[in-house]
Amino acid sequence: MSISVAALRLEVGRANTLSYVQYLPESEPVKAMLISSATAVPQQYYKKFAAYFAEHGFATYTFDYSGFRNSGNSSDYLRSHKGGVKGWGAIDQAAMVKLIQKNHPELKIVLICHSIGGQITGFNSLNTAFEKVIMVASQSGYWNTYTGFNRIKLFLFWYFFIPVFTPAFGYYPGKLIGIVDNLPKSVVTEWRKWGVKKEYFMHYYNEQEYHFDKLRVPLRMFSFTNDGFASKKGVDWLSQQYKNAKVERIHFDKDSNGKKPGHFGFFKETFKKEFWKPALNWLTE
Repeated sequence: MSISVAALRLEVGRANTLSYVQYLPESEPVKAMLISSATAVPQQYYKKFAAYFAEHGFATYTFDYSGFRNSGNSSDYLRSHKGGVKGWGAIDQAAMVKLIQKNHPELKIVLICHSIGGQITGFNSLNTAFEKVIMVASQSGYWNTYTGFNRIKLFLFWYFFIPVFTPAFGYYPGKLIGIVDNLPKSVVTEWRKWGVKKEYFMHYYNEQEYHFDKLRVPLRMFSFTNDGFASKKGVDWLSQQYKNAKVERIHFDKDSNGKKPGHFGFFKETFKKEFWKPALNWLTE
């Protein structure tokens, strides 16, 4: 099936606008899909995955979180950005839901999350709009849920790289350091507060901002044995926060053509047979 692709912008009430890409089938779409990306992973990374679902009848949307890549990455904006990590869910992801509802009022919406995308869904008061959800390597970021060298890396990220470099630059200079990407001060400051606590963001729970219990739909949560960014223990923890969802935990410990998916493989064509096709079948059941 042929598709059309358009790069667009969405006003979300901040000093900047969200960059998003719309993938539409030429025929009438059967469902809508929102892809909520990992931290510091540009929406471009998901383009083949998004196109695949558009080719199968999904009106598919990707976007960059505010303060990242095409959604405002100037040093001034990174310093002045408001909303923290919670805002990526409460403002950005919610704004994309409203956009899809406006563009396709007749369609049911499914959500695909990668890493932090699964965390911020709990701060989106409109997560009740989703019919089904897939979370890929979405986890707790508490450093002590990891093992070996990954534990040391995350410990240093929370206790050295963020607190040392962010005050010096007024934002997190990830490109300069070579660890993730440039990120707003408000985001890494809040993210670090979570990462040093055993209960991660739940340490700061408040009824007004937390909407994890509102998600009551089928939810598939994937983890992978060789994932240095999302431990099985961390994914298990996040799955327990969506206590009213119909959670199906899937831990993948196989490989394909000698390759393991790790943190990013789910969205690569290499693993289309293992993940894309089964996801399509499940989402269209």
